Amino acid sequence: LVFTSGATESLRLVAERFPWTSFKITANQASRILLSNHNTDNTRPSYDSKVSIDSPIHSPKKLKSMHAQSILLFPKNVHTSVIGMRQIALQRGARFQCVPIEEVLGATSEWFRELMEESATSSW
Repeated sequence: LVFTSGATESLRLVAERFPWTSFKITANQASRILLSNHNTDNTRPSYDSKVSIDSPIHSPKKLKSMHAQSILLFPKNVHTSVIGMRQIALQRGARFQCVPIEEVLGATSEWFRELMEESATSSW
């Protein structure tokens, strides 16, 4: 339990302590991740991986590497302190996305999966 002076200080602490990530993996590393997370009945991995079965790794082209980032996602109509979290997220390698509140409220796991796949960039 942490007491702060207000919303701005609270959100700054959250942004500073959140484990924002930005990482690059090679095609070989991604293939090992996919193989180690397959069930024996060839179904999809049991977790929401940034690298999915439908990812570019399985295309005929030769993938060299992928870069993935954390995403600070927030609705358009938020407290200004949330907007202030962007700078910390960006400094730590994340990206941000601002969307209409209706889109956030109606989000499905597929919507989040597509958002994560959009954040991953590939090198061929």
